[in-house]
Amino acid sequence: MEPQVTLSLVLVVADTFAVEGRDLLLAPDVDLGQPGIQTLEVLLKRPDGTSVLVTARAPGPLAPPRPAREGKRIRHMLSVPLPKDAVPVGTEVWRVPST
Repeated sequence: MEPQVTLSLVLVVADTFAVEGRDLLLAPDVDLGQPGIQTLEVLLKRPDGTSVLVTARAPGPLAPPRPAREGKRIRHMLSVPLPKDAVPVGTEVWRVPST
């Protein structure tokens, strides 16, 4: 019997932004809980029922750090190495725990 893996929902894609020569940016931005560049394995569950496992990057906070305030969240945009048509609006992005 295979062990159960618990996935956590990161975001539901509302929009994507393709920049030539770069990974596809996913919107909305997300709170990953810590500053800095991050890499994470994610499972993309598309509205048509298909899914794909990819490595996403969070290049860093969207804005320069400000003095810490209670309740202040660190926002990142995720990017994935896929073309725009491979990540339609409504795609669920699930974080796969590292092993």
